[in-house]
Amino acid sequence: DADRQVLADALTRALEQCREQGQRLSKARKKAAQHFDRTVSAHMERLGFTGGSFSTRFTPVDEPASCGMETIDFLVRTNPGEPLLSLAKTASGGEISRLMLAIKTVLSDHDHIPVLIFDEIDTRMGGMLANEVARALRDLGRSHQVLCISHLHQIASTADHHYRVHKKVEQGRTTTHVDRLEGTEKIHEIARMLGDDSEISREHAKKLLNRK
Repeated sequence: DADRQVLADALTRALEQCREQGQRLSKARKKAAQHFDRTVSAHMERLGFTGGSFSTRFTPVDEPASCGMETIDFLVRTNPGEPLLSLAKTASGGEISRLMLAIKTVLSDHDHIPVLIFDEIDTRMGGMLANEVARALRDLGRSHQVLCISHLHQIASTADHHYRVHKKVEQGRTTTHVDRLEGTEKIHEIARMLGDDSEISREHAKKLLNRK
């Protein structure tokens, strides 16, 4: 019985310390979330989510858990007039890629992830928005290795290295090939992405590649 009381007292003290640490963590999280939400929302605006918003939701838990004294959800509004909904449930594939670009841009000075992959981030995108996304990818590439699969010349032309993925039918089988592009090959591929490999397109492609 004496041992039981000693252990119960130790457990009570440990739980109090755990709750104190959890409250400190909660306070720090909520303070950081204000800046994080505001900055991600600003990047969302730049990346085509006009009137969009990003928000971190804290839901308290009764007892300390491995995640602290609350669970955390990220909410997003991709269009004006819509409610904030869970990021995991509301965004499409292309929107998720752009949202991740906004988030990774904000976290670029803090995370330790060396390689970022963006698969067809340009879905349903064009014009000035594609230029903004290209700039954001280029900026992110200064601190991370960025691999980007793209069908838009605005985005592809800003890359340091280019690879063309294509399929061939060989001996009745379809195979996928990846070719490293160099020199004039880059120009011809960007021109093809512009719509045709004409002299005018090639001149435009040269300007795009030089502009980066």
